[in-house]
Amino acid sequence: MNGVRAFVAVKVSEDVRDALWSIIGELQGARVDVRWVRSANLHITLKFLGNVETASIPAVEEALRKGCAGFAPFSLPVRGIDALPNPKYPRIVYADLADERGSLQKLAESVRA
Repeated sequence: MNGVRAFVAVKVSEDVRDALWSIIGELQGARVDVRWVRSANLHITLKFLGNVETASIPAVEEALRKGCAGFAPFSLPVRGIDALPNPKYPRIVYADLADERGSLQKLAESVRA
């Protein structure tokens, strides 16, 4: 197959990236078995697509444009930091976001559709 491993994500603002990166800097000193990403790669994953054939990428882009049309920018406060499978043995570290209005949930549902 000629393609890419793809996912749909929301970029986070530079302020949020900087704040999360300072927390990550503290966690990196804990010597946990986590593969850290660069600050520029911090994001909110909406949907993992898996392997997408190169020829299908324009259709996927167009579907995403349509699915995301009408969504205005929104803010989500960070409630805290957590880890999977658990904080004692983290493999994935993530920010717990408050989505009281359901904006992120609605966007994710639209992307999935």
